[in-house]
Order: sequence, then C-alpha cells, then structure tokens
Amino acid sequence: MERYNFICVNFNGQGFTKDLHNSLKKMIVPIGVSIRLIIVDNNSDKKDLLELRGIIAEKVDVELIELESNIGYFPAMNVGIEFAKTSKEEKIIIGNNDLIYDKNFLVELINLEYQENTLVISPDVVTLDGVHQNPLSTKKLTKLEILKEDIYYSNYYVSRLLITLKRCFSILTGARKIKPNHRVNTNMVINRGIGACYYLTDAFFRHYKLLDDRVFMWGEEALLSNQVQKVGGVILYAPALVVQHVESGTVKKMLTKKRYNIVKNSYKIYREYL
Repeated sequence: MERYNFICVNFNGQGFTKDLHNSLKKMIVPIGVSIRLIIVDNNSDKKDLLELRGIIAEKVDVELIELESNIGYFPAMNVGIEFAKTSKEEKIIIGNNDLIYDKNFLVELINLEYQENTLVISPDVVTLDGVHQNPLSTKKLTKLEILKEDIYYSNYYVSRLLITLKRCFSILTGARKIKPNHRVNTNMVINRGIGACYYLTDAFFRHYKLLDDRVFMWGEEALLSNQVQKVGGVILYAPALVVQHVESGTVKKMLTKKRYNIVKNSYKIYREYL
C-alpha cells in the first residue's frame, strides 16, 4: 500500500503544527492509500514539545522526531525523509508547519499526470491575504537582478538603507501596495517553486536520496532547483494542488539582524543557482 508522508519541521510553533494536523485529518484519502504526518522538531522549548506530544492521531498516523539542536530547515527535513523513505511505496510531501492542506490535495495529487523527468511538483500556495506564491520564478535572474541582490546582501546597514529608501519613494510617489498576484491556472514547468511545500516524485529519488541542505535557512528553492536541473529534470507547478500558507511564525520570531545574517550566509551558497 502506498503511503503519503507529509513531513514538516517545527520550531516553537506547535499551534501551526496542530492546525496542519487537523487539515490532514479532514483530507479525503482514496481507498488503497494512507497518509502519515512526520513532525521533525528543531529543539523547541519544553512547553512546545509537550503540546506536540499531545497530538492524538485519528485518521492520520503521527510520528514526532525530537532533535537535540536546531539544525535548520532542509537539514531537519532530510531527517524526516530518511525516516520515511524506506521503500518506493513511501511517498514524500515536504512543507512548512504553517500550512493548511486542502481536503482534495491528495486526490488531485494522485490523479495528476506529469512527465517522467518531473522531479518536483509545486502546488498553488496561497497566503491568508490572497497572494499566490507560486510560480516563485519561471526563469533565472538577470545579471542586473543578481547585482541588486549582491548589493542588498553586502552589508546589514546597506540593506536597511535600501529598504528605507524604497519606503520613502513609495510614500513620495503615492505608490500603492502590490496587489495579490493572480492565480496561474495551468500546469507549467517553472525554475523555482516557493519553499513552503513540495512533492518529491519517484524520479527525484532515482537521482537523490536527500535534499541539498547546505543552508541553515533561506535559499532552499535555489538549491533544489539546481539539483533538479543537474540531472535534466523539471519542476512542475500544479495549481490543482492547493495549500493555504499562514506565513512563517518561526521567521517572525527571529530578530531582524539575526535573520539578515542567516540569509546573507545562505546567499553566499545559493547565489550561483539563481
């Protein structure tokens, strides 16, 4: 029997993880398959862990893997993949813990048709304010766009200055906030999908056992895209797969300068794959 493993990483975000778990309990599961939630905890505090341990599986099997330190997003995700991927029958969906899966997600995924060289499938990830976060990128960045990124990540105070100037320009020109982007309604091959959620196909595991996890956090999309392209594969955006993204509670808890320095260190690694 095929089993679809929904793997998430938790760090002091048990409330989000509980909501994710509840969405899986409401999911339509076709006859002949099963689902399982695997929570990899990145050394959350005791109170958060106690809440996670209290999750009771009803329609969904739950496994909780407790790490002794916070090793980062993709590194922790790889722990979950190694735990789950014991046979071809074990299917892998990876994602943030702040997701609410549509009840038809699994039905749509099983019925989805795609080419043999599809290694990764990215769903329609929608934020609470209606922004459709996929496709994240349909092509590689231009040299000018890379230059802008280089300047932004050259120094913390330079990044703050650039953000301040942008805000001032918006106020002076009366520029409005960017409206939520429209939903792309057709399947399409993309360069990068938002890192909040991926389905790793059987083709992915014919080439790789694990994700490229060289960054602690941020830049995972570029590293995964590089893995796919290195072996002649593609990432498919599939709008029939719908996930609501509550946005990262973990990221919001991090100090601004600390967050910037983590991203800057990651940028040095993933820059060449943008």
